[in-house]
Amino acid sequence: MPNESAFTNENLTEMFENSLEKFPVFPEAAEIARRDALGNLWIIGGFVYRNLVREIYGRDSFGDSLDIDFLIENHPGRELYLPEGWTHFITRYGNVGLSKDNVRTDLNYLYEFPSLRCLKSPGIDDFVRRNTLNIQCIVYSMNDNLVFGQTGIQSLKEKMICVNDLGEITKQAEVEGTTIKHLVKRKAHELGFDYKL
Repeated sequence: MPNESAFTNENLTEMFENSLEKFPVFPEAAEIARRDALGNLWIIGGFVYRNLVREIYGRDSFGDSLDIDFLIENHPGRELYLPEGWTHFITRYGNVGLSKDNVRTDLNYLYEFPSLRCLKSPGIDDFVRRNTLNIQCIVYSMNDNLVFGQTGIQSLKEKMICVNDLGEITKQAEVEGTTIKHLVKRKAHELGFDYKL
C-alpha cells in the first residue's frame, strides 16, 4: 500500500505530469484542446485516473487505444483546429471528437456536458460533484497544473469504486442498456479495485 503522502494533490500532480511523457501524441492532442478553448481547460476521465492507477499501483488498464477527454470552459467561437492526420467526428453526446491512429480525443464543453445541461451556469465543482462514479471525480487542471477532486482521490487511495451520483449513473445505465451494478463492477475490474453498491 502506498504511503499516505502519495495522495496529496501535489504528489498526484507530479505523478500525472510525469506519466504524460509515456504518450508522444499527448502534446499534439493538448494543443488541439488549447486552441479550441476559451477560459479554463481540464483533462477528465480515464486518462487521468488510469495514469494515476498505473503510477501508484503498477496496473496498466489502457489497452490498445488511448482516449483523452478534455473539458473546456467555453468555446472560442472560431473554426476547429485540426492538424494533419486527425479526423473529426461528433460523439454520441454531441461533442467534438477527434481521432488519429489509435488515439481518440473528445472536446467536451462544460455547458454542454450531459450531467450539467440542466444547470444555468455550470462550473467545474458541479462537474466533479455530478460524475457517475467516485473514481471519475478526479480532474487535472491544465491552467493550474493541478490534480484535484477529493472524491476521486479517495477512490484511488481506498482502491474502491462506488456510485457517486445515482441520478447520473441511472441515466448512463439506460443509455448503455445495462445495470448500475454492471457499470460499477466493470470499472472496478478494469482498475483492479474493489467495489461496493
